[in-house]
Amino acid sequence: MAFIKEVEGFTLAFSTTEDGNMARTQMTRQEVHVNRTRFFGTHVPTASRLVRIRPSHSANVDLVRVPRASQLLHRTTFYRQPWIDTDFDFYYDGSDGVIATDENVCISLIAGDCIPLIFWKSQPRCFGILHIGLMGALNNMVAGLELALASLDLTPADMRYYLGPSISQAEYDISKSGLWVAIEEQVKAHPVAFDQMRPFLSRSMNFDMKGLVRSQLATLDVPPSSIDGYPVSTADPESPFFSHYAAIQKGGVPQNFCSLLCPTR
Repeated sequence: MAFIKEVEGFTLAFSTTEDGNMARTQMTRQEVHVNRTRFFGTHVPTASRLVRIRPSHSANVDLVRVPRASQLLHRTTFYRQPWIDTDFDFYYDGSDGVIATDENVCISLIAGDCIPLIFWKSQPRCFGILHIGLMGALNNMVAGLELALASLDLTPADMRYYLGPSISQAEYDISKSGLWVAIEEQVKAHPVAFDQMRPFLSRSMNFDMKGLVRSQLATLDVPPSSIDGYPVSTADPESPFFSHYAAIQKGGVPQNFCSLLCPTR
């Protein structure tokens, strides 16, 4: 069933193919509702507030707080202007990252192949997830952590990081991506975006997204010893996780899995 990882006061849970597809479409709506309900019911502690990231491939990050004895969720958005223009819904106004400090908050992300960048600090408690796909990597989304964490008197170097299950360079040929075709000329013309990407893009157009994100963390003074990651690509035939990229390349329906981060009680 789910892949579970315990880290310094937090539990990371990733749904596997045995937990069922988490990508909701008109064709999969009823089945996926059952899969999600079962997964959250099993892994989200009783009385916890579940905060879900709604992927829009933005570069923005939310800081959420749940006041004691309150049902209200306070959300502060730290906006970061993306370098690359695109027409995704909520691309400029959405948030693809959530940071929390409350022990009764759990954070979830449903996606496929993009990096669930999970980070945490036990004392003082601070934790979160960033959804980093092609756009998040190109726009250096991790740089947005600096401002958000500064509001808590923390820095990116204070945190520990885990790059959850995601696609590897060997399987990720971006020339097969309609998104890349749409933005390639714009990216190559940008003075920063393509320069940071170039070392992680092979001649065969295979993109090392995880390598770029690790490099971006290093520019924020995060030491390599503070970064870990799941070693197997989601698009590997032996992967226990769904791969949206692999499914679409085969002409199948969208396939996603869930990443969940909860304080351990």
